[in-house]
Amino acid sequence: MNHALTETPQTLTEALKWPFCVGETQKLVLAALADRIREEKLGKPTFDGDVCEFVKQAPSLGIKNLDGPAIRPKAEDAIAELETLRTKGK
Repeated sequence: MNHALTETPQTLTEALKWPFCVGETQKLVLAALADRIREEKLGKPTFDGDVCEFVKQAPSLGIKNLDGPAIRPKAEDAIAELETLRTKGK
């Protein structure tokens, strides 16, 4: 599976904290999170798209800062990510 450079379990967790991450978007982020956790062999996620179950399992999967506010991405990181996506399309 081809992942964006910044798609780590921790950055996906940060995305879950944003107000736009509801409904179908939340399900997609949770599915990507489960895939990434399995790929990085951090554990066997069993939250099956349930954000409450994810929160219960997160500490055992090495996810930190669940209680803190969402961490905004750095502008430099966003620009680099957009450049990567742009060059992949060519």
